[in-house]
Amino acid sequence: MPTFSLEEVKKHNHVKDLWVINQNKVYDVTTFVEKHPGGKEVLAEFAGSNVTEIMREPSSHNFGHKHTKYAYSLLQSHYIGDLEKGGQRNHTDGVHRRQTHEEKKSTEETDVPQPNFEENITEDTLIDWNKPILWQVGSLGDKYMDWVHKPVDRKIRLFRSNFCEMCGNAYWWTVPSFWVPVILLLLYSSYQNGQSTGPDWLGISPVVMLPVYFALGILSWTFIEYVVHRWLFHLTPPANSKFLITMHFLYHGQHHKSPFDKKRLVFPIVPALPLALTIYLGYCAIFPIHVAQAYMAGTISGYMGYDLTHYYLHHGTPSLQYFRNLKRYHVRHHFEDIAKGFGISSKLWDYPFGTLIQDN
Repeated sequence: MPTFSLEEVKKHNHVKDLWVINQNKVYDVTTFVEKHPGGKEVLAEFAGSNVTEIMREPSSHNFGHKHTKYAYSLLQSHYIGDLEKGGQRNHTDGVHRRQTHEEKKSTEETDVPQPNFEENITEDTLIDWNKPILWQVGSLGDKYMDWVHKPVDRKIRLFRSNFCEMCGNAYWWTVPSFWVPVILLLLYSSYQNGQSTGPDWLGISPVVMLPVYFALGILSWTFIEYVVHRWLFHLTPPANSKFLITMHFLYHGQHHKSPFDKKRLVFPIVPALPLALTIYLGYCAIFPIHVAQAYMAGTISGYMGYDLTHYYLHHGTPSLQYFRNLKRYHVRHHFEDIAKGFGISSKLWDYPFGTLIQDN
C-alpha cells in the first residue's frame, strides 16, 4: 500500500474530499461522510487529522460512546495506505480541534502501541454479495445472528425479480404520500359515522370524542412500536429454521446489516398494507366503527411519525436537542447494545421495561 505524509493528509480536509488517520493508517472516508452515524459535521471537524484518540474514548463529538469493533470494520473498508514514518507525531493535529494539555501530552507518546481494534474483523464472505441474498441468509444457521449484526456499508439486493426488488425498496416520501390520504379518509369516515351515532354512555357526542380516540391511537402506536421492535424484530430465530431466519432478515435484519441503505429504512407500502389491515380489523372487532376508524387514524399517524423519525435519525442532521438525543440513542442501539434501546420515536416504553440504554 502507498504511504502518505501528514502534510498530504491535511490537504484532504473538506467534506467532499476527506481523509483521516487512525493508528497510523490513512482512510479516505469521503463517500462515508453523509452516512456517518454521528453526523457529517463530526467528520468535517476532524477532516485531514488523526482520529485515533477521538474514536477510542467517549466524547461529545462521537455522541458519548466508544466506537465498537464494528465501527473499525466499517472504517477498514476505506483504507487507502499508511502514514509515512516520521508523520506519526501530532496525533490529533486537526485543523479545527483545540487541544488540552493532557491531549497534547498523549499525542507525544508516539512509541506507545495502540490497541488493535481491527483484529478478528474479516471480510464478509459468508454470502455471495454478487447474488440476491434473501435466499442465502437462511443457510447461515447459528452464524446468522453474529453475521447480521456486523454492519456493512453497501447496498443490499434481496430478490432476483426486478419487480419484487422494486416493491421491497422505499423512499421516505412514499410514507406520507400514501398514508396521509388514508388517515384523512379514516377521520372523515369516523366523523360521518359519529354524527349518525347517539351519545355514548357518558352522554358525550362521538364527534367531540374523535380527537381523544385519535390521540389514544397515537399512544397505542408507541407501545406497538416497542413490542414489535423488541419481541418480533429482535427475536432470535432458531438456527435450524431457514424460513424464520429469512423472515427475520426480511423484516428487520437487513436494516442492521446495512444501516446506511436509504431504500431499506422506511417500511415499504406492499408489506405494510396487510399488517395495517390486520390491526384495523382487530380494532373493528373491539370498538364501534367510528371509534375504530379514529383510533386507526391515530395509529397510522403514530407509525408515520415513527418511520419518518427513524429515517431522520439515520440520515438527517438534527438541530433540536430532542432529536439529537434520539439520534445518539439509536446509534448506540445499532453499534453498542442491540439488546436495549428499542424505542425509536421516543424512549417512553424503555423505562418501564428496563431496556433504557444508560449514559456512560
